[in-house]
Amino acid sequence: MSTYLYFNAAISLLSFIGFIYGIVTAIKKKNKALYYIMIVASVGTTAFSRLYEAVYMWIAEEYFDGFHIGLIGNVASFLFIFTANFGAMDSLGDDKTPRFRKYRIIALAAPAAVALLYVPIILSDAVVLIKISYGVIYLVMMFSSYYNLKHLILPDVDYGIIKCIKGYNLIMLCFTLLFALERIALVHDLDPLLYIASGGMAIASFLTIPVLKRGALKWTI
Repeated sequence: MSTYLYFNAAISLLSFIGFIYGIVTAIKKKNKALYYIMIVASVGTTAFSRLYEAVYMWIAEEYFDGFHIGLIGNVASFLFIFTANFGAMDSLGDDKTPRFRKYRIIALAAPAAVALLYVPIILSDAVVLIKISYGVIYLVMMFSSYYNLKHLILPDVDYGIIKCIKGYNLIMLCFTLLFALERIALVHDLDPLLYIASGGMAIASFLTIPVLKRGALKWTI
């Protein structure tokens, strides 16, 4: 688990860099986009939850295979993503008419994939509390991933609002799937998968805010 400690620390550090960068750019920008601020908050909760896990592993010299406050941070992170997409963005890109119906249907592939990735958790030897805790996170990820994929494939609206955040949605969709794979690796002791998934998450955490900034700060919601 010592190697995983370093990966967790990397996720935390790179998330903190993105979080601080997001705060600074939001303060400097006169017209602050609520969507942007909510994603910055999501990256911040990821940073703090991973910091907790890294510190715990450093002190206890093992990963705490049970419910802990870091899991609450993971739930909060994906809740921020879902709320930003559903509350601040979706109505601007989808007018709920039949012309966008096929995109709404295709986007269901994301939550379906997340649900399938929860099956190995259920079939694992993990304690019931872990299965329930991960189940809550996976449920929130199903909702957030739906909108990430939907906004990735949805045709743009008149002012380019959706186009501005397609790169961010791709990164966040990858982050979600990597997170799901990381949890599978934890409960099944699959170290190679654990390192690949957590390493990918560290990179995604670092890229999220800079990529989003190029688009989301062009408008105010």
